This record gives sequence, structure tokens and C-alpha cells, in this order.
Amino acid sequence: MLARGRGKVVCCSSIVAYLHVPGVTTYSAAKAGLSGFAECLRRELADTPVSTLHVVTGGIDTDMLDTAKAELERHYDTSTWTQYQPGDWAEKVVSAIEADDDVLGPGGKAAIGKLAAHLPPAVLDTLSGKAFDREP
Repeated sequence: MLARGRGKVVCCSSIVAYLHVPGVTTYSAAKAGLSGFAECLRRELADTPVSTLHVVTGGIDTDMLDTAKAELERHYDTSTWTQYQPGDWAEKVVSAIEADDDVLGPGGKAAIGKLAAHLPPAVLDTLSGKAFDREP
């Protein structure tokens, strides 16, 4: 991309990269690493013709989300989770690429969750403790 003088690197992360809640430990750690990579790469490429798009997804209506909900429903009330249709989300990603955006966030409740990730750890511990039930 640098040699040809243009390009965009798209990194697909997740809200759990920021909102570290019980039950998704490994997935959250992987997505946090990817988000860190995306942000570092964006800064590294700042003075080049190559840019990045850091996609932070919420829930996309896929088999993967169905599986996650089935595994987590004994610990969380998953009925309130917002789900985006894959085609609708894909259109948002394409629009963000065309607009040369740096970040595409999920919006809605997931956006509030991302903001909550910046609260002091004790506050998030209390909130996740009320939402997560190890012994349903």
C-alpha cells in the first residue's frame, strides 16, 4: 500500500475490546489487542497515503452472536442486547471506508458501554457485578 501510494487497513474489533466484562475474557483480550494495533498503526501511518479504519462492532445478528448469547444467557439478560443486521452494518463499514473515517463505532447501548469503560474500575466492577450472575 505504501509502495503504490494509497490504501486503507480495516481492523474489525468489538465493543468488548473496551468494555471488559465477565464471560468473554479471551475474546475481549484478543479484540483489545487488535484495537491497540489499529490505533498504533493509525498513528504510525499518519504522514503517509495509507490510512486505517478501526471498526468497533456491537452485536451483529450472526450465528456467532447466537452462540455467544446461548452460552451467556445463564449469566446475563441477553434479551436486551441490540443486534444489527449484517447488511446494514456492512453498509456502515463501506460508508466509513469511502469517507476515509478513522473509527466506526457501534452507536446505541454499545456506545454507552464504550463510554462506561472509561469509568473508574470500581464503578465498572459494581455495574458488571450486578449484570453478571455466576450462579444463575
